[in-house]
Amino acid sequence: MTNEEIFFLIHIILVALFLNFIRFKCTSLCNRFLLIGTSFFVFLTAIYVFQEVYILLLLFLIIASAISYQVKGVAISTILSFFIFSYYERVFSIDYLLFFIIVGAIITALTYFIRIQMQRNTYWKELLIKNSKQLNVLREVSVAMQQTRDLDKILHIIITSVTAGHGLGFNRAMVFLYESENNLLQGIMGIGPLNAKEGFERWKEIAQKKYRLIDLIAFSETQTIDPKLNDIVQSLTISLADDNFLKRTLQERRPIHIKATDHHEQTLKLFIETFQMKELVAIPLLYQGTKVGILLIDNPVTQKPITEEDIDSVIPLASQAAIAIQQAKLYEEIEQMALKDGLTRLWNQRALQTKLSKYFPLNSTDNLSMIMIDIDYFKQFNDTHGHMLGNEILEHLADVITNSIRVDDIAFRFGGEEFSILLPQTKREDAVGIAERLRKKVEATYFTNQETQPNQTLTITLGIACSDQLTAPTPKDLINAADQALYTGKESGKNIVMCYEGDKK
Repeated sequence: MTNEEIFFLIHIILVALFLNFIRFKCTSLCNRFLLIGTSFFVFLTAIYVFQEVYILLLLFLIIASAISYQVKGVAISTILSFFIFSYYERVFSIDYLLFFIIVGAIITALTYFIRIQMQRNTYWKELLIKNSKQLNVLREVSVAMQQTRDLDKILHIIITSVTAGHGLGFNRAMVFLYESENNLLQGIMGIGPLNAKEGFERWKEIAQKKYRLIDLIAFSETQTIDPKLNDIVQSLTISLADDNFLKRTLQERRPIHIKATDHHEQTLKLFIETFQMKELVAIPLLYQGTKVGILLIDNPVTQKPITEEDIDSVIPLASQAAIAIQQAKLYEEIEQMALKDGLTRLWNQRALQTKLSKYFPLNSTDNLSMIMIDIDYFKQFNDTHGHMLGNEILEHLADVITNSIRVDDIAFRFGGEEFSILLPQTKREDAVGIAERLRKKVEATYFTNQETQPNQTLTITLGIACSDQLTAPTPKDLINAADQALYTGKESGKNIVMCYEGDKK
């Protein structure tokens, strides 16, 4: 080996080491050029064909053109290489032209195959990442929903997972629940900005604080998100008596994708104008064929077009949401049944204990009054007319009580023929006035067979207790005080309002 060859070999090795170092600093495309170039030089070094360097450079030109400019690049570089070769060889031959064309075709086929494989690999990689993200969202949502039966919390979890960047990434989501009794959709909850500026500000905060999906779910459970949007959504009641896109979504049991140009119907026009929508998707929430509601999604900030793949990504979550919502509603109904009196439809004694626990301990400025009510001579009425008519009297009296109290007052059936009323933020004097009006109204109301009662009318006795008359009151103390006042009223002749005169006189 001559000195020139050794010197050249050393330079090739140094160049190879240098290129191997800088490939970590370059882009993928640049690395391809480096790989091709170094491969040719190594090949050149191995066979020592220095006089054919320009042929290898021409092949390198064709390959680089194929990578960079595909078919057009190969065509131009092939013709250019042929003319360069012919110029240096002083030969113009069709055989050489065919050679370069064949070489160009082979290189084109190889680079096309490689490109297709790379695109396919990239596609499957992106699809795998996307599906993995969706599965992770479903997992986190499932875990979060299993930890609560509260309908509001479940709705927060659902729409947060739809709109969060670590979730499905839509800009805005709204939920409307179906009311079968009135055949309408009632707006319940929404998350998302009303305009682009508001959206960008929120995303900036999320990015700075690096919130995860589970963080956003926890945050939305403790605070009211987007109160302006929620106020608008909750003010919307959509009748399904007339044909509209929401009715069609539930009837057809499939998502409906709508562009802003399709606003010929009144309901759709209302949504587009109210929420400044340019594109939206209505997704039905169904549970075993039962209509649960509608999930609306759109992208008012990014204006990103909603694709079929985007819609498909929401459907599993919508199905899971429908199940959770329906179960939460059933749980609420069962809980209501457990807290309601089956005969009078008033809250029962268990509900009274629950409500009282929310008021105690009381602040020094709070006043909570309680009225205990008992029907006078009701045992005698039951013995005379039977329990069926007695039940009718209880139902009638419950209606009178319900129609006589204020909006914030709460009526209960305490047990048997006894009823009670909680009066929040009510002083003793006001409670006496309410009780007296109720006593007079019952006395003036006709009840079936009341003629057999003393004075030929049905009457009640009422006992009143107020928290400001008790020392360090508890729920039990308030009930006992009202019950004691009722007992005193019974002993004093019945058909009377009696106040507790206990701890503080």
